[in-house]
Amino acid sequence: LEALVRDMSRDHQSVALVVDALVPVLADNNPKMAQGAMQLVRELSSTAEGDFTSLALQLWPNLVQCMADSKLPVRTAATTTAMSLLNVLGPQQALDRLRVAFDHKNPRAREQGLEAAALAVREYGSRP
Repeated sequence: LEALVRDMSRDHQSVALVVDALVPVLADNNPKMAQGAMQLVRELSSTAEGDFTSLALQLWPNLVQCMADSKLPVRTAATTTAMSLLNVLGPQQALDRLRVAFDHKNPRAREQGLEAAALAVREYGSRP
């Protein structure tokens, strides 16, 4: 999978097609599907060449929904994926996107959003 992602990540159009396909998979109720999609997003975000920012923003609403999942492994994977996307988006834009999680009706999403924010502050400190 990693070799395939590495080869594909050079072509922005292919990456965009995969991200478009991953958006509904992140919303899937099957935890294995959601976790697999998040793993693929993490791989893509670390290897994709070119502008991955707009593609990362497409994934964000469903990622916040994964933070509200009833299963801890899915929530943990969502937080890890959010941190991976934070490296792509930059700390300021990612923290702005995390505000959606802070206002979510589900307390699990709020908790995971705060955990992701704490990890971001720990990793990036007060850098802009």
